[in-house]
Amino acid sequence: MPIKQTGQSYRPEIDGLRALAVIAVIINHFNRELLPGGHLGVDIFFVISGYVITASLGRSNSSTFTEFIASFYARRVKRLLPALLVSGLVSALLICLINPKPDLDIKTGIYSLFGAANLWLYGQSTNYFDKPAELNIYTQTWSLGVEEQFYFVFPMLVWLSGFSRLKKHGRRNLAIMTTILLIASLLLYIYLSRTNQPAAFYLMPSRFWELAAGCLSLLAIKQWPQLRDKLKLVPPGLVIALMMFILHLVVKTRESIGIVALTSLLLIRLQPGDFTYRLLCSGILQWIGKISYSLYLWHWIILVFSRWTIGIHAWTIPIQVGMILATASASYYKVEKPFRHAQWTSTNRQTILYGLGSILLGSIIMAVALIPRFSLYVGNRRGVLSKDQFLHQSYKVQGTLGQWEGTPCILGEGKDLGKIININQCTLGNLSTAKRRILVVGNSFSAAFTHAFDQLVQKDEYAIIITSSFGAGATPGIKMKRGFDELSNDYWRRIVPQISNLLKPGDIILMINDLNYFSPLHQDQESKEYLGIFE
Repeated sequence: MPIKQTGQSYRPEIDGLRALAVIAVIINHFNRELLPGGHLGVDIFFVISGYVITASLGRSNSSTFTEFIASFYARRVKRLLPALLVSGLVSALLICLINPKPDLDIKTGIYSLFGAANLWLYGQSTNYFDKPAELNIYTQTWSLGVEEQFYFVFPMLVWLSGFSRLKKHGRRNLAIMTTILLIASLLLYIYLSRTNQPAAFYLMPSRFWELAAGCLSLLAIKQWPQLRDKLKLVPPGLVIALMMFILHLVVKTRESIGIVALTSLLLIRLQPGDFTYRLLCSGILQWIGKISYSLYLWHWIILVFSRWTIGIHAWTIPIQVGMILATASASYYKVEKPFRHAQWTSTNRQTILYGLGSILLGSIIMAVALIPRFSLYVGNRRGVLSKDQFLHQSYKVQGTLGQWEGTPCILGEGKDLGKIININQCTLGNLSTAKRRILVVGNSFSAAFTHAFDQLVQKDEYAIIITSSFGAGATPGIKMKRGFDELSNDYWRRIVPQISNLLKPGDIILMINDLNYFSPLHQDQESKEYLGIFE
């Protein structure tokens, strides 16, 4: 049975496209090897958001800017905040139960309520693809930050262009302004992808072009209605197939550009008579698309909770998928949908104030977890280190484990040349009575091994001495650039021999270094510039 197309007010096939996007993201987050480019589903979401927001703003009948902007933000508050607030508070409770030091997660959660999780994550230099991001229960909210920051800029453009007020050249003006900003944003994205990947990934200015592509897709349909007829020679099924092909690739800059271009083309090309249109309007994809926002929030919460507890294995996947669908359904039907369609207040301004009040209240509740001595942790408190611990963070372990403090045990920058290392501050266990001693030396990757010693210290009565030097080469005498050569040589020639004298026959030395720039796979121009030995 064909589905009725109601102009531009609602396009059911877009829900089907949302479903494909969120499925790709979830598969990627379960196992990247299954769908290496699956996280590009977020890029598809950005294009769709640009299209939908432009359509929404174009239907505004507000006569004043204040009325226009208040109406828009009130709708956004009702659409996004309830599900985010509920999932955020539940996440705070869960992470406090399973993580003895949840500060990083909680701070990310607080920032997420203010639409700034992406800025916080970028400020922490947290890469989306490394282990810490996988253990942060709020990492997925970075994309909401990008969209919400877009919402502070784009409505101004729509109003200034005259598009929302049906001015004579409003559509053309908005298209010109958006195109200029799209080009600037795309160039910034390409540049940052090569020089500062976290900035390219997390920041709104380098993502603006993706949302702008959705905007231009809508404007193209409105400006040139005949464009769809001219594109009939392009099979939408082929476009979907190309998108699926890209999602199976290890993603580089060009793949992101390709997925955005294909999504825009699909938004313009799809029409009710197409087989692909009918497929996207099928019942299961429509349902998944409608709950896609809640799915996006809750799938990550379930996966992170699983990583902290039972892990993700073949036998756990059916359970985890079931929990994801159940929590997302409950979120959509009990929170997202009712609050979205409810009459919160008599005015848009009051709705916005209610939203701000809810954000502040939610932030205060989350902030309780940051109070010293507050803990809901239900695990073994005698672990050597928590799973989010890094060498550059000071950390003290009390009791029979002795103590290890990150900062005093590291050469971290030039001023640390000649720094005195206090062995007592860098040792886990009792050095004098230990059955065996292990000396851990190397660059900052030594931090990854701090979690390996719980049983050795607690049950086997070993003593672990951990020291490190940022940027340390694999041996003294290597010419390192970026100021690490002096630090590395000082570490290997002064500190390591000093500590090695504490060892006895049968003790162990672990030399840890990723050797990244020595690998044939990384002997490119950047590596040659980094290591003098390749020049």
